[in-house]
Amino acid sequence: MAGDPAVAECSSLAKMVDAALPVSATLPCDILSAYLTFCERVVYPAYVNAPRLFGLSALEDQECAGALMWTCVTFIYLAAAAQVTLELLTPSVDVRGIGKIGMDEVSPESPGTRMEM
Repeated sequence: MAGDPAVAECSSLAKMVDAALPVSATLPCDILSAYLTFCERVVYPAYVNAPRLFGLSALEDQECAGALMWTCVTFIYLAAAAQVTLELLTPSVDVRGIGKIGMDEVSPESPGTRMEM
C-alpha cells in the first residue's frame, strides 16, 4: 500500500542495514590484519625461510602486509558504505502520479496540438 508508514519504515530500515553491512564486513579482515601487524612472532613458520625482498625480515614483512591489508581493505569497504549512505540520504522523487510524458504520445492529429496559422 503506497504511503503506508510500516512499509516506509521497513524500507528505511533496510537501507540503513545496507549502509551498515560494508562496515561490519571489515571486522574479520580488521581482526586478522591487527593480529598480523601486532603479533611478535611470524605467524606462518614456512615464511621464515622464504627469500627476502626489499631487505625486510619475515616479521617486518608480515607487519607491513598486515598494515597494508588493514588500511586498503578498510578504505574500500568505507567507500562502499559512503556510497550506500549517500544514496540513503539523497531525497527520492515520487513520479508515480506524474505519468509518462514522451514525444511518441503527441501526434499531429491530437486535439490541442495543431497550430493554426
